[in-house]
Amino acid sequence: MTTEQTPNWVNVQKKTFTRWVNTYLAERMMKCNDLQWDLGDGLNLIALLEVISSKTVATKYNKNPKMTMQKVENLNFCINFLTNEGIKLVNIDGTDIADGNLKIILGLIWTIILRYQIQVSADGSAKAELLAWVRSKIPEYNINNFTSDWADGKAIMALAEAVEPGQFNLPADFSTDAVTNAKNGINSAKNKMSIPDILDPEDMVHHPDELANMTYISYFRDYLDVLRRRNEELALERTPVPANCIAYGPGLENVTAQEDTSFTIEAKNVHGRRVPVGGHSFDVNIQSPNGQVPYKMNDNGDGTYTVLYNTPVMGPHVIEVKLKDQHIKDSPFNLNVHPSLPWAATSGIKEVSFVVQSRDRLGKDKTSGGAKVECSVAHESGKSAESHVTDNGNGTYGVTYSLAHGSGKYVVSVVLNGNDVGGTPFVQNIS
Repeated sequence: MTTEQTPNWVNVQKKTFTRWVNTYLAERMMKCNDLQWDLGDGLNLIALLEVISSKTVATKYNKNPKMTMQKVENLNFCINFLTNEGIKLVNIDGTDIADGNLKIILGLIWTIILRYQIQVSADGSAKAELLAWVRSKIPEYNINNFTSDWADGKAIMALAEAVEPGQFNLPADFSTDAVTNAKNGINSAKNKMSIPDILDPEDMVHHPDELANMTYISYFRDYLDVLRRRNEELALERTPVPANCIAYGPGLENVTAQEDTSFTIEAKNVHGRRVPVGGHSFDVNIQSPNGQVPYKMNDNGDGTYTVLYNTPVMGPHVIEVKLKDQHIKDSPFNLNVHPSLPWAATSGIKEVSFVVQSRDRLGKDKTSGGAKVECSVAHESGKSAESHVTDNGNGTYGVTYSLAHGSGKYVVSVVLNGNDVGGTPFVQNIS
């Protein structure tokens, strides 16, 4: 069949339907160049049906068909699949497709488009439902069909603007050339809305075909549905569900009285995934044996919240975490707070003591007090450290000095009756 012998509607549908098929085959890196012959082995048709339906056409089919019988078997798998999907196919079998019967192939593809893209309701008409939707979007254009009413190119520009405002300034952007209008509408829909340009502007204007136009225009309705579903899914992603939210961390597991501790709240949505944003009002109630314990909550902005607290008492504690007056998962949390114990690693020396033994000239220990013993301590910063001398009355004198100035060198001088005691001054290094 040559192009001259082929009716315009066949050429338009063939081009449009081929491009429509390829939008789905691209998912499997496959392509149909000629709709009349490239479905003949069944592989492209199987791929199309599986992608568009998200189902398996046949568990076993001929993946490298060489013989006509194998190709027809693949095609019959497709026809059986569509029949099982509740689609009525009249006077068509695998041989028709394998033989390249173009009109039957176009009819088959249109049937698939009706079912999986245009999605006619059980008691409705594809044309009537889609037309009603178009009229609701652009009532001022009085669209009554899918052929001549689109031929000036203005309706497709207006529909694109109605579905995704901001693409045009109408009517100022209308051209006196119909093809230019159609081209502007189709190109803008592709660039701004990712609607595939399966229809040529020239065909919309000069050879308007009802089925080709309906197939293309149905993408605009799909766009709004997809946008709505995307917004709904986005809202679900950002909405925490109390029963799915969790809390974890040392502040719920191993807590010591009078020590800072914390735990994390993680907001999770209906899918069990962490909510990607903050701003949710979690309520925390920490109860100790002596009453409520104050806390501070930090919103980390990524769906997690850090709760910091310090309980002054030991014993059983109950921590409630709620969202919208509902407990999160595993709330309330019960824990036993341990008493605060000395910790060697953080303990330190506060003061130093030593004993001065007084002796006579011959070096014999004195057994009575009364001598004048003085101590002075200087920190390396130049500041003096407090010191104290105690006469024990038995010839010994207790000396204590403070390490209030922290680490560093302390120079200690001890004077007895005006003279330095042996071994002084000495340096004490404190780290």
